[in-house]
Amino acid sequence: MGIKSNRDNAFQRHIFVAGELFSYDIIDIAKKLDRLTFDERFLDRNFKMPNGRITPFREIKWVMPHQVCSYPELLKAQIPTTDSFDDFLVSLKYGLRTSILNLWNPADKHLVFHSAGFDSRIISAMLAELRDEGMNLGEIHFRCHQPECEGFFEIMKREKWKKNQYSCYCGSIRDYYNIGVPNISVNGFVNYNQQMNFWWDIVPKAEEKNWNIIIGLNGEMFKYIGGFKKPNFIYCDNWGLNMLIDMTPGYGEWEGQWATRFKNLIMPFAGYEYLKVATKVKHEWCGKNKETDNVRFGLSKLFSYNISEIPHGKHDYSWNISEDRKTDMMNLYYTGNFFKKYKKKIDPFSNLYGWDAKMWGFGVTVYDAIYSD
Repeated sequence: MGIKSNRDNAFQRHIFVAGELFSYDIIDIAKKLDRLTFDERFLDRNFKMPNGRITPFREIKWVMPHQVCSYPELLKAQIPTTDSFDDFLVSLKYGLRTSILNLWNPADKHLVFHSAGFDSRIISAMLAELRDEGMNLGEIHFRCHQPECEGFFEIMKREKWKKNQYSCYCGSIRDYYNIGVPNISVNGFVNYNQQMNFWWDIVPKAEEKNWNIIIGLNGEMFKYIGGFKKPNFIYCDNWGLNMLIDMTPGYGEWEGQWATRFKNLIMPFAGYEYLKVATKVKHEWCGKNKETDNVRFGLSKLFSYNISEIPHGKHDYSWNISEDRKTDMMNLYYTGNFFKKYKKKIDPFSNLYGWDAKMWGFGVTVYDAIYSD
């Protein structure tokens, strides 16, 4: 599974554990167990997790930070930096640079998921700067999707990427992201829109294992701190890292899905050299700045590509599920092993982020895949 591939250089929260077994893939680890028990509390739409480690199977847990963090000092409470804000940003940029260098192999192919947001533009600007300094990045392609293409194209243009190195996905109006299919696991109790695929035309599923994928997850730590949000669960004493574990989407299912599908998952904002700086931020620096926060806005201005003022992309996804697809989805659910056993009726289209959508995703793409005849 390549579980240790990035552990020495980056923090990974997206690993399932059962005894001595570790895997990014809940189906993979479930099929290796002699005993597997579905946690029927998940049948209750009002069920609240007692902690952030549980999964829909009682024998499978989420990994704890101390089990995967190769930099134990990072798990301790961090003393805020004594640097000035400007010096902190310089150190943060260097930490990001070092993290990317530690994670990058120019012999690999790299697919970068890119929006018109600040996490994406900071990563692509850092890569552009390394490129301009003479670093061989190897084969690289930046891919965006609606409705953020306009800002994305402007970022790519200003960073001077070649036109054949970036593109925006042009899918059909209906079923744009190809969600609601049985053969893409949501990797847990997760809403089915996390099946979204906007790269199949350049990297088909059969070729995903030949590509590394780069995503900007974890960059929003400063926004979480600035918003004075409190995590639901405490995993370690490092407040910033704890927020990233608890407040990013889901509990790691999406990252684990990508880590399972692609050759490697690269998350520059999870690199230890970056986190060692980022988690020492002074909380008063994390206030809102236009469409992002002060830290990321300031970091984006340290590059020479004039990208900070390009409007932030609006993540207004247009799912547009066709009636034929909805019919197929309901047939898959009501004829599957999960429904036959538990008889839970659902309306997965009323709220694509709600319990019903998660029940469809888990029942059809995880449970039925494990208990297939």
